[in-house]
Amino acid sequence: MIEINRNKLLNALEMTVPGLSMKAMAEQSNCFIFNVGVVRTFNEEVSCACEVPVDFSGAVLANPLLELLRKMSEETIQIKQTDTHFMVKGKRRQAGVRMERGIELDMTELESPGQWKELNPAFLEALEMVKTCCSKDEQQFVKTCIHMHPERMESMDDFQAARVKIKTGFDKPALLRGRAATAIRQSDVSHLAITPHWIHFGNGQGFVISCVKHVDDFPDLDQIITSTGRPISIPKGLTEAVEIAEVFSKNDIDHNYIHISLATGKVKIRGEGVDGFFSEIRPVKYKGEKMGFRVSPTMLNFVVRHGNKCKIEEGRLKLKNGNFTYVTCLEAEQKKGN
Repeated sequence: MIEINRNKLLNALEMTVPGLSMKAMAEQSNCFIFNVGVVRTFNEEVSCACEVPVDFSGAVLANPLLELLRKMSEETIQIKQTDTHFMVKGKRRQAGVRMERGIELDMTELESPGQWKELNPAFLEALEMVKTCCSKDEQQFVKTCIHMHPERMESMDDFQAARVKIKTGFDKPALLRGRAATAIRQSDVSHLAITPHWIHFGNGQGFVISCVKHVDDFPDLDQIITSTGRPISIPKGLTEAVEIAEVFSKNDIDHNYIHISLATGKVKIRGEGVDGFFSEIRPVKYKGEKMGFRVSPTMLNFVVRHGNKCKIEEGRLKLKNGNFTYVTCLEAEQKKGN
């Protein structure tokens, strides 16, 4: 029987959630794999590992163990392994989550990180910005990825693109799936290691998230990114309106966009989803034809916070702020109610 702080165990397990496959695409891919001092998850695309003070091995169903630990209130619990269960004992109560002693999950393709190097301090913020432009269309695989170039990271979908000039730590260009970026960003990692087929990130405190490294040609964004055109200003007071609009737009995780409409002297912000909509009109120093564009709430708030000067050129709206460039396609305005 091992005595352990419940919150520390729960935090370790939650850090490894991005490596789970709740659909159990591979045997035990919906399980926490304990292996003497480490808990690991692996779904063939992402692997997570975190140190835990556990001296046994086996595979435990992830969902019930997480729910159990979240609902318990004890600061300290006791855990142990039986032939069939992961036992959790609290004050005057105990529970057992089904556990298999044998580890069947095939992790032979996962490479050891090897040599670590410190991550560029600006890496995570850059990752946060470019990930919002990754496509969710699996039929366009390359566009679902972030292009990691030695001198920049960039992404695009069918209507927007983003690039950050930064020393990424990559010696050669590679592709990182955009859906892995959120987990990397939330893990507050500080180190990077690159192996032939994997990209590894670590926090120096026993946590590692490893993502498959893809190699393919990425579209050349130079012509799209080049900043020219007629300048306009986005009002700095949009942050509150954007946050309210996202109450409704965020219901669609894969298409969380705010719609912006520009007309002479005014800008309209609109967010909508299955639960409703929100819209607000603000004054703006703009004179010209009506136009609109879609943008993620994260990106729009970044525009407002870090320099609201944009340019319009050939059906595109462009923002350039230091090493960061963002482009989105302008849309023909359609009449809407409300």
